[in-house]
Amino acid sequence: MTQQHKTLVHLALLYFISGLPFGFFADALPVYLRQQHVSLVDIGLASVLNLPWAFKPLWSPWVDRYASPRAWIFSSMLVVILSICSLAMVSVGSPWFWAWLFLLPLFSATQDIAIDGSFIHLCPSGLEGPANSTRVSAYRIAMLVGGGATVMLAGLWTWPSIFVAVAGLYAVAALPLRGMPLLVHKQPMAF
Repeated sequence: MTQQHKTLVHLALLYFISGLPFGFFADALPVYLRQQHVSLVDIGLASVLNLPWAFKPLWSPWVDRYASPRAWIFSSMLVVILSICSLAMVSVGSPWFWAWLFLLPLFSATQDIAIDGSFIHLCPSGLEGPANSTRVSAYRIAMLVGGGATVMLAGLWTWPSIFVAVAGLYAVAALPLRGMPLLVHKQPMAF
């Protein structure tokens, strides 16, 4: 496999782990909440918790300036995995449920910042077109898996099993990224 192909595979994996939590939060969680008899008003209010994805530019300079993308990506991943697994174990009416539900988009958005910042450094000159196609496609596929495929499984599995499976898929997709040397910036980007 050429270096260009390896770069595209790494980008696909990065953007798959970026899109999976968003699809899960935006598509699967509302179905889960409705099946748990949460009112439509409360489900609508829960969608406010996805604001970290919209407002991530507010803390992106801080993320890019402090620590490496690898540190941000993997520490955020741990919180996202813990959040998804914890959502499976706590009651929907519990304040803990809503706390974990808030941490999921907050740390997923933080991870997105680090991944997007890495994209600039990972993409060799001349590979911008294929790299951009790869990242958008991987993100969209992950959204479908985290959302639609997860909802399809709801007829076959219990929701706690689905939550753990999503967290497991997320972790497994990231395993090949551990040795990826290109996730380390030498200096922060200037603003």
